[in-house]
Amino acid sequence: MKIIGLIPVRLESSRLPNKAIMEIAGMPMILHVAKRAKLSKTLDRVVVCTDSHLICNICIDNNIEIVLTKNTHANGTERIAEAANILNLDDDTIIVDIQGDEPLLKPYMIDNVSNFLGSR
Repeated sequence: MKIIGLIPVRLESSRLPNKAIMEIAGMPMILHVAKRAKLSKTLDRVVVCTDSHLICNICIDNNIEIVLTKNTHANGTERIAEAANILNLDDDTIIVDIQGDEPLLKPYMIDNVSNFLGSR
């Protein structure tokens, strides 16, 4: 059983456009989220799922795995579903949805969710 963290993110936020690439302490928000997710002890893989070529480039430049998705999704769940298909994840893979606008997320929180989902 694999556990994968998928981080859906887009630039076209209606409340705060470009939020994902706004810098916090000199680094775009999405990198804070992805790097914290990679500190999780339970995730086998972390992938940013986005429709933005700019976010893709930022992630690639920082060794963060990405999946380019369509720009027609109504929410992050739809984006994750498409990414799971693109990544050809099997039915035994546990997917943890990690919000792309949570730069202060603590890795142990991801581990708690992963452990709970893995025990079911």
